[in-house]
Amino acid sequence: AETLAEYRSQAGVVQLPGSEDGLGEQDQNLLTQIFGELQRVTGIDFSGYKRSTVLRRLERRLQLTQTGTLDRYLDRLRSDTEEATALKKDLLISVTSFFRDADAFRALDERVLRALFEDKRTGDPVRVWVPGCATGEEAYSLAMLLIERAEGTGIRRSDIQVFATDVDTDALQVGRRGRYPKAIAADVSSERFERFFRPDGNYVQINHGLRDTILFAEHNLLEDPPFSDLDLVSCRNLLIYLVPERQQHVYQLLHYGLRDGGSLFLGRAEAGGPAERLFEATDSAHNILRARSLPKRGTLQAAAASLGRRRTAASPDRSRTSSPSTPPRRA
Repeated sequence: AETLAEYRSQAGVVQLPGSEDGLGEQDQNLLTQIFGELQRVTGIDFSGYKRSTVLRRLERRLQLTQTGTLDRYLDRLRSDTEEATALKKDLLISVTSFFRDADAFRALDERVLRALFEDKRTGDPVRVWVPGCATGEEAYSLAMLLIERAEGTGIRRSDIQVFATDVDTDALQVGRRGRYPKAIAADVSSERFERFFRPDGNYVQINHGLRDTILFAEHNLLEDPPFSDLDLVSCRNLLIYLVPERQQHVYQLLHYGLRDGGSLFLGRAEAGGPAERLFEATDSAHNILRARSLPKRGTLQAAAASLGRRRTAASPDRSRTSSPSTPPRRA
């Protein structure tokens, strides 16, 4: 309560510009140093985030910490690792729910998943990736659709592989536990609620059959190699927070990870225009795209070059994950 009162007393006192253009040269340099300090403590490079988003979050932290200016806030970051963690949490925007934008999920089911399972043969894997999965609701929503579509086909539940990844380890833990407030029943049909959840006091627990289709793993979409041979990538409401250069980098990585004709499911507010060379529209109204048939190696090299990197999917340099082309141990 005291913190909230302090925040209210500070509200309106600190006002940062709405874009980097409004910062003077000294403040732009301080912002670069803040990115560096944040990366040193958290291991995450936020310099590819839109400056308007970063500045809004920084303004909030300046108010809460009562530092007031970027130079004083930088001093605070250097002496307080907990503040760096708090800023990271503010920047990792997690707004998700089960079947968020239900019409889009219905369109995905009818326009993409129906055909996907019709084309699969007995024993074929179904591979789906949800980068930026946050606390897991979107990944579980997709897994429900996949399980339903698999019924009556030769695809077993064990053939369904959903890779749910994020840089936020706390959010991943929520997803792994699969325990959510009972109020999520408002977002899930009664049939699915009864089939895929079991009551647990004021919460509900994802059942084992659904949980076992999903691998939750720490993965940085902007730095780590992509998963490969994917049928579908659901990357919703993540690209809107990135600067155009990083958006293009991500589109190239996702195209590399998708098989020819694989699908990309974006959020309603995200523009597919920058990806027209790599993708064509399946359903423009619901931002569902299909990967064009292009040389994959060239796509990945272009993605690496866009950030001055030389990584390849065959040689990841992070020890915390297995090679994405081979499913790591389930977690």
